[in-house]
Amino acid sequence: MADSARQSARTLATEPLGLSAALRAAEALADGELLRFQHGEEWIGAARVCRGVLLPAEAFEPLPGLGACEQACYLQLIRRSWGEGRNFCRLARRELESLLGLSPRRLNAVLDRLAARGALSALHRDNRGTLYRVRLRSEIEGRPSEEIELGARHLIEATEHAA
Repeated sequence: MADSARQSARTLATEPLGLSAALRAAEALADGELLRFQHGEEWIGAARVCRGVLLPAEAFEPLPGLGACEQACYLQLIRRSWGEGRNFCRLARRELESLLGLSPRRLNAVLDRLAARGALSALHRDNRGTLYRVRLRSEIEGRPSEEIELGARHLIEATEHAA
């Protein structure tokens, strides 16, 4: 990787508003246009994710009043729930501690704060981990989301569940 590719924003000089033709073309790309343009040593432009996680845009809206650790935890829970097509996920506490680099005590505080904010509810715990119901910001705020289609409701009878 060239040294210019490792350059941070604070080392760049502010340039006049007339962007280079490559930057102008990249920023003007229409949705679905798969083109890249050379700017210096870099190729910038469109990229399409072929495999991976599809998340609603609101998943990346910060939740007001939460710190960086809470936001990082929330995004992990969002990725593992909504990113897999469900509104819940099951995670072992040790896995979350490792992913976030948090102590057990700090993780407890983070999860408590997310629950108090309405972002999650712990529904079940067993030796596989805790099952969390993870809410998007629209759900927390009690407004409908145009980005989400929910599954049909299906009530399981007690005898059906025991089978």
